[in-house]
Amino acid sequence: MGEAMKGEFTDADTDLRQEFESAREEVRNRNSEEYNVQKIQREGIIEELERHFEQAHKAYLEGTEHRTASFKSLTKSDAAAAKVIEQRMKKLMKLQEDLQHWRTKIGTTSREWEERNAALRKEKELMSKHYAQLKAALDAGRAAAAERLKQLSVVSSSAMQVRLVGIIGFTEIHTSHCASR
Repeated sequence: MGEAMKGEFTDADTDLRQEFESAREEVRNRNSEEYNVQKIQREGIIEELERHFEQAHKAYLEGTEHRTASFKSLTKSDAAAAKVIEQRMKKLMKLQEDLQHWRTKIGTTSREWEERNAALRKEKELMSKHYAQLKAALDAGRAAAAERLKQLSVVSSSAMQVRLVGIIGFTEIHTSHCASR
């Protein structure tokens, strides 16, 4: 009995395994067919998309041919403009360097001239003081000379009066002496 049950159980197991294998094979075949159908559909879609892509690409190239030519022309003019800009930038840099040089030189020269002007102002002040001293001395000398001249004139006038008195006295004496003779 145990063996009979075991035999039945083994037969049932074998039947179930065969059913399972046939169902699995059936599912596998169905999946394989669906895969192939979808693969064919997708390949068709891909081919259709490639045709559309090629047409769109061709239309794009035709439509952008003029823009490409414009772009190339603009690229050339841009390169020329960039070259001009670069030359002008170099010229501008040179001018800025020259400007800085001249500003520095002006600053240096300005300091030198300020120093010279300060020295000249100082010398002018010294000369003005010296001139004032000389003028004061000259004015004092003139005043002294004028005073001496005045005194000389007074003395001279006095001397002339004395001499005149002496001459008058002499002439009177001489006239009286000559008259008495």
